[in-house]
Amino acid sequence: MKATRQINVLETDLILIPVNSSNVHWTLAALCYNEKLLKFYDSLGGEGGDFLNVILQYFASLTNTGFSEWTIEVMRNIPRQDNSYDFGVFVCQYSLCLSKGVPLNFHQRNMGKIREIMIEELTTMKLHG
Repeated sequence: MKATRQINVLETDLILIPVNSSNVHWTLAALCYNEKLLKFYDSLGGEGGDFLNVILQYFASLTNTGFSEWTIEVMRNIPRQDNSYDFGVFVCQYSLCLSKGVPLNFHQRNMGKIREIMIEELTTMKLHG
């Protein structure tokens, strides 16, 4: 919520919010301002929780809209992990695809290559392709 002090949420259609649950799992909330929609992405298939309502209440107050104007959508047909440790990479990939406006067309079998690309990007400070 501190980060929103640095942006004008009324001029930002998509705000990506990585969410840590109990220091054991990462998920992604994507706030689509123009649609008044909060999309929830969980690579383990979770339903979210009360924190989604907290996010919506906060953004509704920032934008002077009513909480009831907003909708939460749990994204179901998305790439899923089949292990207990790739959730962070999945959150990064969801974020990358959403920010580029491209389909979520990656799979668990791609994680090794995706990790290599992420390491290269971090060490060279240049985005891949």
